[in-house]
Amino acid sequence: MQETPSHKSANLIFFDILDILTDDNERHAFIPEALKLMGEGFSLNNTFILEKSNNNKLELSYEWQREDCCSVQCDCIEIIIKRCLSLVKTNKDSCIQIETEHGSLLIYILKKNGKIKCVTGFRTEQSNYKWTEYESGLLRSFTKLLVYDFQRLQGKQITADPLTGMLCLTEFAHELEKRLPSMTRRYAVVYSDISGFKNINNTHGYEYGDKLIKYIARLIIWSNRIDEISCRVTADKFISLLRYDDNEGLLKILGKTSNLLKRKFLECENPECSWKSGVYIIDKDDNDAMQIIDNALAVLITAKQSDNSDVVFYDKDLELILEKNRYIMANMNKAIDNGEFQVYFQPLLDLNTNKMIGSEALVRWYKDGKIIPPCEFISIFEQNNFMSQLDFYIYEKVCQQISIWLKAKIPVCPVSVNVSRLHLKEPDFCERLLGLLEKYKLPHNYIELEITENIFINNMNDAILFIQNLKANGFMCAIDDFGSGFSSLNILRYLPVDVLKLDKEFLNDDVSVHINQQIVFHTIKLAKSLNMRVLAEGVETLDQSQYLQKCGCDMAQGYFFAHPMPVSDFTNLLKECNAV
Repeated sequence: MQETPSHKSANLIFFDILDILTDDNERHAFIPEALKLMGEGFSLNNTFILEKSNNNKLELSYEWQREDCCSVQCDCIEIIIKRCLSLVKTNKDSCIQIETEHGSLLIYILKKNGKIKCVTGFRTEQSNYKWTEYESGLLRSFTKLLVYDFQRLQGKQITADPLTGMLCLTEFAHELEKRLPSMTRRYAVVYSDISGFKNINNTHGYEYGDKLIKYIARLIIWSNRIDEISCRVTADKFISLLRYDDNEGLLKILGKTSNLLKRKFLECENPECSWKSGVYIIDKDDNDAMQIIDNALAVLITAKQSDNSDVVFYDKDLELILEKNRYIMANMNKAIDNGEFQVYFQPLLDLNTNKMIGSEALVRWYKDGKIIPPCEFISIFEQNNFMSQLDFYIYEKVCQQISIWLKAKIPVCPVSVNVSRLHLKEPDFCERLLGLLEKYKLPHNYIELEITENIFINNMNDAILFIQNLKANGFMCAIDDFGSGFSSLNILRYLPVDVLKLDKEFLNDDVSVHINQQIVFHTIKLAKSLNMRVLAEGVETLDQSQYLQKCGCDMAQGYFFAHPMPVSDFTNLLKECNAV
């Protein structure tokens, strides 16, 4: 080997190989091209693959050779096969160096159940060449990439994921369970996925999404060391068993994959996507593979809720949070059946007349006589998609209650309900909501829909179409929590909404400070110029209320006016307002 490429150029060679393996579905097309890239990129004389023939003998199946160089078939194939067969009794994969009169060879023997599965090799014309650990690692990674593609294309291994050729979850868990009693060093289970993967599928289609999944699979396979294993669970979710020395070392390894994928996300114009990982470090007392995997998954959910970190490690403090999360997930379905989720109503007031003109429906969870705060379960339900079911449970309870008030001849103001981002991808959302109104014989103007601003940031076009459909069916729509994320005032002109709800963060800063006054004033002014009514959330003081009124804000809600209250108290409030 005349010159070993730098790590950077070696990465570029592997990028090209990854692209070939991702693009081509025909084995005869991608393998010769991949062998050529390895040979030319690393200044080799030959790169080759040996496989078992129909008569169970090792034979040369693929080879790339530099011009004016002999084939390994001519001068050293027998030596290679003899050395491979001499190692057949060992169960582990082997990487060996062989010296011949025609140069130095580096051979990688991949085995399964003690039998040779595949042999790959490099040859350089330099005699007594000292192959480095780095070069051995490259050959091992290259071999595994190819073998996983063999599995994917041949489709013979029921334990392999059909899209990527990686292990399936069942086989991964079985292998982990088998290793646990005899582990002599520390390992970590890493559960990873793409935050925002749905955006990629929605933007570029599922075919592109599958191509990206195969690309990620190969990145993971490439980075795995000899005793490490990985699997694809489903969609964009992957699990790896990796060596663990310390947090810093593992972060460095995971950071490489994350950085490579950032480049890919930029290429597909989805820079908001990120590679998130939850890490569980295996303890010597752990003996349940699925519990270990579940712990890593729970940490991943925590990572996806964080904007500050792409990797989160399991620790004792997190254990308390995860214990709560497991409790919530174990009880959420029963909570609906038992009527534990209750609707509270918080009044909305007109700042000019100080009269109640509506309310917002908020969910409270009563469990064993205690309230579980929404901050402890809403994000979990968003992650596991239970929020969609809970939303419609709340919608029905609200419609049912409005119907009760109307039958009792209690004048009712419109009720605002929250719309989860999950509903954006539900084609029958509007139809189901209309069905509830029909069931309880309610006019559309009694229900107003609040959609959080982050839906617009990540899915602008889809969100606009979603709202346009709702408005076409007679619903009033509001942007909720405006200003809580990374809103740009510029996006307001694109949004076909009726109400802008200013997040309480607008009021957390002292409204007596001039710059804060200007921000509030000009946001309200811009919204009203676009024919939106403005409602301020989280109003807690008289000063805030008076300043908002001065700025032309239409409505407000917050503890200064009234706390969220149960149905009985809100019913009494409606009666009092009617009496006045």
